[in-house]
Amino acid sequence: MFVLNQKLKNLKEALKVWNKNIFGNVHSQVDNAYKELDDIQVKIHSLGYSNVLMDQEKAAQLNLESALNIEEVFSHEKSKVKWHCEGDRNTAFFHIVAKIKRTSSLISTMKNGEITLTDPNLISEHVVNHFTNIFTNNPNITQTGMIEEVITNLITERINNMLTMLPSYEEISNAVFSLNSDSAPWLDGFGAIFFKITGK
Repeated sequence: MFVLNQKLKNLKEALKVWNKNIFGNVHSQVDNAYKELDDIQVKIHSLGYSNVLMDQEKAAQLNLESALNIEEVFSHEKSKVKWHCEGDRNTAFFHIVAKIKRTSSLISTMKNGEITLTDPNLISEHVVNHFTNIFTNNPNITQTGMIEEVITNLITERINNMLTMLPSYEEISNAVFSLNSDSAPWLDGFGAIFFKITGK
């Protein structure tokens, strides 16, 4: 364990050097790529298009796209690290994320004809009534077979009969004797071993 610990420390130092000298600051790379592209486009605007400037602009755009991709991956990985460290605990970060999700999924207003609903109770009542009227009071759905067209029937009558058929004694016996004898007892206080012994 001591050798492993020393190797991990050496790796950490090497990664710090690599991050500083090779990978660099991803945000600075994006800023530099934007500046390079802007400088080339200023030259094109003042001097006019030329093959050299067009090639430089294309190369600068590719460089900017690469820098943005690196920044996106970096931010994504950083957010995962923060979530793994603080997301599953009762921290301020967890409550901020939960509040953002709750706010973004909240329906605060809804139009009902010319009326704008803002009361949550009225909004929920309107939604329930809307879909209730569609699926209960609309004869086109039941008479024209619209439900059958939208929701494909995957269960045939033969399969349905087989699924709803009561299990035989042999099937019940096979299921019981396939249970783990050392499993914890259920709510009734009896484990699988009890049913195996009494079922013999």
